[in-house]
Amino acid sequence: MAPLVLHYFPLRSRGEALRFLLHFTGTPFAEGTEVTSLGQWMRDENGVRTKRFVCGRDKGALPVLELADGSLVPDSLAIAEHIARENAASHPYLMGDSPDVTRRLWLAFDADPTPFSTDGSIAMVDPILNFFDEKVARERVAPYLETTAKGLVKWLGEQLGADYLGGSHGPSIADFQLFHAVNNVCTLDGGKTLAEAAPEAVREWYARIAGIPEVAAYLEARPKPGSKEVGNEGTIIFKYEDPSKVLP
Repeated sequence: MAPLVLHYFPLRSRGEALRFLLHFTGTPFAEGTEVTSLGQWMRDENGVRTKRFVCGRDKGALPVLELADGSLVPDSLAIAEHIARENAASHPYLMGDSPDVTRRLWLAFDADPTPFSTDGSIAMVDPILNFFDEKVARERVAPYLETTAKGLVKWLGEQLGADYLGGSHGPSIADFQLFHAVNNVCTLDGGKTLAEAAPEAVREWYARIAGIPEVAAYLEARPKPGSKEVGNEGTIIFKYEDPSKVLP
């Protein structure tokens, strides 16, 4: 059977938590080759945005997961839930003790205002790192780190009632979504927010997720900052090996 294909840009953004999930569950998949840059997507080359990946919606959006039979699953939460269902026998905890709470935590990533402040969404870390050119990123990074990032790690401490966000049995899809957010924050500030503002339980949770063998292997193998293999051209993750050393 052909592997799944994850169609997304070469960015540490909305597809990254899904990559963590796919690696964690040992699900064979390939990275899509039809969309290789945001510019290509916006130019709608070969109709990828208006025809190929519309998936019944008003307009196309990524990520999209292509299944072995060629059918398409759009939307990151729907993809995460599909991965959880397909791996329920071996990883029964992926939807957490309460699937509704797990979904709420996943969607908190995009909430604006966030559950803890009115200063913009958690998700803003993705464009600062991957989408905005360096000038805009430099303008946005300090306010984001001072307000949203610090609020994020403190709020995570309030959500953790066990080893994982979904409960004590194993990491849920929400753990991978919010681990991705904190991981991008660490790329921006070299781990300062996690070290100085996060409760001990959050630091331990982050280390727990990062130490999962499949996650650790992917973190090591994925394209590195400054390699010009991740991020849009002109972004700080595209240009610099250590963005934290060049940001204010």
